[in-house]
Parts: sequence; structure tokens; C-alpha cells
Amino acid sequence: MKQAKTLQDERYQGHLAALNKQQRLAVDTLDGPVLVIAGPGTGKTQLLSVRIAHILHKTDALPQNILCLTFSESAALNMRQRLVDIIGQAAYDVTISTYHAFGSDLIKGAPEIFNATGLNFNPTDELGSDQILRQIIDKLPYSDPLKRADNYIGDLKNIISDFKKALLTPALIKQLAKHNQQFIKTVTPMVQAQAASLARVSKASISGLQSLAAQTASLATEPTPAGFGQWQSLAHLWQKQLQAALEDFAVSGKTKSITAWKSAWLAKDDQARFIVAGQNVVVKLRAAADIYEQYQQQL
Repeated sequence: MKQAKTLQDERYQGHLAALNKQQRLAVDTLDGPVLVIAGPGTGKTQLLSVRIAHILHKTDALPQNILCLTFSESAALNMRQRLVDIIGQAAYDVTISTYHAFGSDLIKGAPEIFNATGLNFNPTDELGSDQILRQIIDKLPYSDPLKRADNYIGDLKNIISDFKKALLTPALIKQLAKHNQQFIKTVTPMVQAQAASLARVSKASISGLQSLAAQTASLATEPTPAGFGQWQSLAHLWQKQLQAALEDFAVSGKTKSITAWKSAWLAKDDQARFIVAGQNVVVKLRAAADIYEQYQQQL
């Protein structure tokens, strides 16, 4: 038993020593809230695991006093495995869960509190969630682009989950779709006016594309509608990527980046005329927002 404890202490010290300066600061701050901002693959899960071990090592807190919440089942499992590696079997006494599962457990564990509101809360499981979405889709008109989405319920649930994580409400998504649709409508005639330059990308195409970039620059400088946060409009992305392609050509003298931009941003209509790509995506985004709205109401 003593040998196992010594081995766990060695593992804990090893993981602690592997942290960088900023990670160590987050782990050593035991009192009050700590906000860590980091991108994918930068060690957030490892940081949280070591922080839990550090709290248990430095304070009188017990494993069952700690609650750790994350977004997905896979992330919760990963967290548990890492914590087992650091503190051993005590990791199974730490509550590690997804937000949804923890909320469901609270409601199920204290029905007298939640049902006292008269709303008769009943947590929706995976099957119930699927049934709600299928019922919504069944009532959609056949003209709706997501009418056949009942074959892709998992994808639809992931989209709604992404909306929620990004704090995007159905109203904001509809506003973004409308904003992007207007951009496509405005810029398509400008693109068609440069059809000769775009038919076959070459060095002779550059002046036409520079003219197009100058025409659309003002659209990209228009403020993004309030509430979009980090989400950029189609106009901003268009201008940013077109300008980057032109700058790359100016440096390299090669049109490879221009061709890539054309493939990503342009399509042809039924009369073989160039148009701004993305109309179908915008329509589906609006349809997804409608389903998202109904789904939230059903929940």
C-alpha cells in the first residue's frame, strides 16, 4: 500500500514538473476562479487533471468534493483516464461528467425540487432527443432542404450542439444567413462582369480580380451584425481570402492560390454563368436554424 502511494506521488510530481509556466500558474492558484484560454491540442485536459491532483495534494478536499464538467462523453472518459494515471483509483470518486448528464442527474435526484415549479421536468435522453427531431422533420414541407435530414439525425444534433457551444441563438443564425444571402446577391453581378478574367485563371486574370477586390472591399468593412461575436460574415471571409490570394501571387508570381480561391468561392448556375458559391449552404443554414428553434421549444 505504501509502495503504491509512493508511486502515485512520483507520477503526480512528474506531471507537475512537465507543466509550462502559465500552466503551473493555473494549477497553483487554488483559491478563487481561474480562466484558461487555449486552443485545441494545447493540453487543457492534462492541465485540469493535474490541477485536480494538486488540489487533493495541497488541501483537505476529498475526491468526492470535486466536480469536473465537459462537453462530450469522450472528453469525460479521457479526463478520467488521465486522472487515474495520476492519482490511481481515487479518480473514480471524482465526479467527471458532461453538462447534460450532470444536469439530468440533478433533476432525477431531486424531483421534489424541480417539480415544485409545476413544470414537471423530465430530462430528455438520446432516444427522446432523436424522436423530437424526427417529429419536427416529419412536419416540414417537402420544399424544405432538410426534409430528408431524418437520415442524418446525428449530423443535425452535432450542428445544434455547435450552435449552442458558440452561443448562437436561432434568431442570430437566421440573421447571419440573411446577411450572407444579401452578399451573394450583391456580388454575383460583379463576378459575372469579370467572367473573361475568371474563365481560365492566368496572369492575365490578375487585373480583373484586383478590380473585383476593390469593388467588394467596402462590403467587407461593413460592421458585422451585433451578436455574431467571433463569427465573421461571408463578406469578411471573401475579402480576406481574395486579398491573400492576390498577395501570394504578387510574391510568388504563380496563380496556384488564385485557382484555389476560385474553386472555393465560385460556382456556375444552370446557364453556365459564374456566381458566388454558397447559396445552398445559406438556405440550409436558415432551415437548420428553424429546426433548432423548434427543437428548443420542444425541449
